[in-house]
Parts: sequence; C-alpha cells; structure tokens
Amino acid sequence: WITNGTFADYFTTGCKTETGFTVLLIPRGSGVTTKQIKTSYSSVAGTAYITFDKVRVPVSHTLGQVGKGMQVILSNFNHERWMVIACSISAQRLIVEECLKWATQRMVFGKPLTSQPVIRSKLAAMISRVEACQNWFVSRTARETAEDATQIFGGRALTTTGMGKLIEN
Repeated sequence: WITNGTFADYFTTGCKTETGFTVLLIPRGSGVTTKQIKTSYSSVAGTAYITFDKVRVPVSHTLGQVGKGMQVILSNFNHERWMVIACSISAQRLIVEECLKWATQRMVFGKPLTSQPVIRSKLAAMISRVEACQNWFVSRTARETAEDATQIFGGRALTTTGMGKLIEN
C-alpha cells in the first residue's frame, strides 16, 4: 500500500532481485490495480492497496543500480525528512505568531491575555521549542506547540475554519 496510490500514474516499488534490493518505477497499466484504503487520516491522501499481477517493467524503469535499491530508498527518505522538518517548523512559527497576536488582543478581566503569567510562560516555551527545532526536535515540539496553542486559543482551537485549522495542520 502507498499514499497517493489512488491517483498515481507511476509506482516507485522496491523489489527483491537476485543481486539484492532494486527500485523500479512501474507505470499504471495492465496488471496494476489499486483499491483505496480507509485510513484514520485524510481520505484525500488517496492511500491505496496496490496489486501487481504479471506486470512487465522495462529495464529503463530501474531507479539507481540493480541490487543497490536500499541506497535509492534511503536517499529519498533523507529528502522527505527535510521536507517534513521545513513544513513543521513553518507551521509551528505560524501558530506561535497567531497565538502572540491573539493573546495580545484578547482581553481578560480588563487586561490582555498576555498579562497572565501562565500564558507568558506557555508562549515562551512555544517560542523556545520552535527555535529548538533547528536541533531536530520537530515531531515532539509540534505536538507540544499544538497542545499549548489549544490551551491559549481555548474553544477557538476546536474550529476547523478558524484558529483550529492552523493547529490541525
């Protein structure tokens, strides 16, 4: 199974060969079938179960060297990790910025929300975690930043059309 399998025209596929692991780029065509899988995340990801039945693939569709497929796969993972890191840091910075704006604008007991020490502490922790992302703590800081943002936004964090959509992403 693979993400975007429902929509894909080609499938990057790891195959066991006589000389080791080889990666092939297999076009959608005769013998290739996909069936969408229901997942706990978005259905628009097109996660699908793929079946290859007597599919012939030209040698020109080999990615990297025959038997050296693990190098191709690990190289791809390295690129994906950088994309995930960049997206996570960007989303966290946006959330912190919106929390700062909201906490400054929101008046509680006649004072800005930022006058509350607990809010300042949460904002400081969020900012320091986002900055720490440069040191590879992305997934943990993303969750913690989302949790703190939910505390600051309160009920507004639950809306999918307002501030909640920032946290959800």
